[in-house]
Amino acid sequence: MSELNFTHSNGNKVKLTTPDTLAANKTFKLPGADGSSGQFLKTDGSGALSFTSQLTGSRRLNINGSFLVWQRATSIAVSDGSNEGFQAADRMLFKFGGAAAGACTISRSTDVPTRLGFIYSYKIDVTTANSVSGNSYHVQNEYTFEGQDILSSGWDYKDPNSYLTISLYLKTNKSGNPKLPLTLRLYDSAGNYRYYTEDITIVGTDWGRYSITIPGDASANDIANNTTDGCTLFICWSTGDGLVGTTGTWSSSGNRASSNSANFFDSTSNDMYMTGLQFEVGDRMTSYDHRTYGEELRRCKRYYQTAAYTTLMGSLAGAVGTPRILFEVEMRAIPSSVTTEYGSNGNGTFRNQNDGSTLSGHTTFNYYINGFDCRGSGGSANIVYSSTYKANAEI
Repeated sequence: MSELNFTHSNGNKVKLTTPDTLAANKTFKLPGADGSSGQFLKTDGSGALSFTSQLTGSRRLNINGSFLVWQRATSIAVSDGSNEGFQAADRMLFKFGGAAAGACTISRSTDVPTRLGFIYSYKIDVTTANSVSGNSYHVQNEYTFEGQDILSSGWDYKDPNSYLTISLYLKTNKSGNPKLPLTLRLYDSAGNYRYYTEDITIVGTDWGRYSITIPGDASANDIANNTTDGCTLFICWSTGDGLVGTTGTWSSSGNRASSNSANFFDSTSNDMYMTGLQFEVGDRMTSYDHRTYGEELRRCKRYYQTAAYTTLMGSLAGAVGTPRILFEVEMRAIPSSVTTEYGSNGNGTFRNQNDGSTLSGHTTFNYYINGFDCRGSGGSANIVYSSTYKANAEI
């Protein structure tokens, strides 16, 4: 056994010793710079050490990265002004920005990387091609974090020596090793945006794993400690020249792509797949951090949830209404909308559990982060009714 001694000026020593047994040579490589206050050293399994703020718990900061949860629909046709937003996989927004032309179908696919624990991928099938040259049109996915979640993530977003790594699995039949731009946007408490863009090169037409590592922004202002927009990832499948700029540096320009970024919507033959989207603190990607379907669903319901329920109607302020209907999971904020519908009979409908008739005209009101009220002029008190609610509190 060997030892290395460090002697203090007062004569006391700090001693490092080798293990009692060592079957082979072992090298540990220290980081090239100091970490942030409170960080720890971790190994990548090959002897390279780096600073991290997360030693326990989930490494993956985002929700539904393997696209297990699709509460709204598992297939939907999207174009500018039609079915944009949160319409398919939970927590993943899709839009045609700036009145961009083109159309696609988004669907849940079972085409996934093999033997890595994935069940579904997010598929984009281009059905109408576009040409976005010379404008600020863009076709993109977006994933947004609450400000409070960035502040508690362990990433020091204002320190250039603190890093966030974004990784994902991608597959496309678009040839030529196309470059896909990923842009991270910070939103501070004063209403200012900061952008960081990197291209990733998709090699071949089979599944591959890709990543970008983003340093903190020394020019960033404070992100608000709240439940609204703190940080957003843009995955830009088609971007006009008006949004092209420099990559690999922070700016306030709003750029979403480089001059080398590909237009994945240039042909109706193009299909794109992704899964295993992961945000983690540190300067390199690690294996995808899987969660169960139940855990992912619970986290998704903070932003959107739908559930069937049964309630006893009662007299309420000259009308007939329900007692407070409680959400299964407390939501991010008071929902922007709540609907309740039995079958396909429209908002405000219920099924009479006694005779099977349909009750209509009962609208939701008084939304809360934990539930809602519902009332109308029809129906009878002391009768059990059933319906299904949908509550939206997306950012």
